[in-house]
Amino acid sequence: MCQSLSSSFDVSLYVLDGKDNESINNISIKSLGTAQTKLRRLIMSFLYVPFKMLFTNFDLYHIHDPELYFCGIILRICKKNVIIDVHENYIEDLKNKNWIHPFFRKIILTLYKKISTLAFNYSNAVITVTDEVGKSLDSNYILVRNFPRENRIASGIREKKVYDFCYVGSLSLRRGLDVILDVSLKSKSNLLLIGNFASDIDEQYFVDNKHQYATHIGFVKPEEVTALINQCSIGLHLIKDDLNLLKGLPLKILEYVASGIHVLCSNSKIWQSNFKGLSCIKYVNASNIHDILKDSTSILKSDNKKELLDSMKYLRKNYLWEVEYIKLKMLYRSIICDT
Repeated sequence: MCQSLSSSFDVSLYVLDGKDNESINNISIKSLGTAQTKLRRLIMSFLYVPFKMLFTNFDLYHIHDPELYFCGIILRICKKNVIIDVHENYIEDLKNKNWIHPFFRKIILTLYKKISTLAFNYSNAVITVTDEVGKSLDSNYILVRNFPRENRIASGIREKKVYDFCYVGSLSLRRGLDVILDVSLKSKSNLLLIGNFASDIDEQYFVDNKHQYATHIGFVKPEEVTALINQCSIGLHLIKDDLNLLKGLPLKILEYVASGIHVLCSNSKIWQSNFKGLSCIKYVNASNIHDILKDSTSILKSDNKKELLDSMKYLRKNYLWEVEYIKLKMLYRSIICDT
């Protein structure tokens, strides 16, 4: 998103990574320090970040993380333009955070509901990726879906594959890391994992359960991902119990299709509804390892290339970021021009 916006606007990206300030692809990346724990990140987001933002003078502030909604309220009180970007139903997400004591979770939920309602009502606009998420906000919203860029669509299908399976994204048990490793082991199929671990617990799980068929290469630059995915036969996205994730619109599924490979993912009704026309996607019960193994074996044996080519063609016509970006750019200009 930032890269697209930088072609039309001067973009600054503020992060909490503790690194030096830098400029990449016309985007000025500025660090506000580091947040090594969840509590420190929360405190910095509520107190330090709003304080620092008051000394900036941008035409528009685009807020993504829910812990920054309070910052958005402060900015609106100071007559700044604010867009809230919502990718998940964070109320449901909070309900599933079992590591938070139930008593404190209830308090956090109450605070979040009040702060998010104020932030949504006071902001210039709220954008989200699916109608399902948008309807949960109790606010007007604009749909800007997260689709692949046209230049990330592979030019063709690789004949000789290196890996049977791949997974791209945040590596966590919440996102099916246990299922993915289990499928690879029981089918004796090579697995490529691309991405960082979401937490120390997830990384330790991988260390304890890693097997000879699994290869982890860590974070890869977005422009290099397509070529790596193209070396695989099937892209996996197997979410079991997290209903909140199953209501989102995972870009990785479309990235798999754009890279010219088959997809095996959870049988989310929302995904099935949003990804109609992409016949290379197969839906399965992520809790049923027998069905996953059966379907993956069938895909590997058939390797239906016509299905892949038809899906890539359909994606190019119906799922391009460039089309969604036009809506975002027009929204930016309408807000800036009105002030």
